[in-house]
Amino acid sequence: MPTDLIFQSFNQSKSFNKQTVQQQLTNVLAAHHQWVESEGDAGTRLDLSGADLRSANLSSADLSGADFFRADLTEADLTEANLRRAELAGADLLGANLIDAKGLEKK
Repeated sequence: MPTDLIFQSFNQSKSFNKQTVQQQLTNVLAAHHQWVESEGDAGTRLDLSGADLRSANLSSADLSGADFFRADLTEADLTEANLRRAELAGADLLGANLIDAKGLEKK
């Protein structure tokens, strides 16, 4: 299932099941890991643009090159996550835990 459909479905759902969301995240992160490791030849680039990821656990995840354009990452756990080359324009990171996250250096 394409990533955008996964997140549209649970973002619009009235019954929010955090465990289901975390399992969906695990699945799309596995596909993204393949994409990163194969340099784009396999897997799928993580596209979470506009997704509601409030309080999501993304700690230690390799999110390099992922698209978080206008995503809501309020209070998300991004501890030790790799955010190199990730698109974060317009993303809401209010209260997000970015301790030891990689790729946030000022240019």
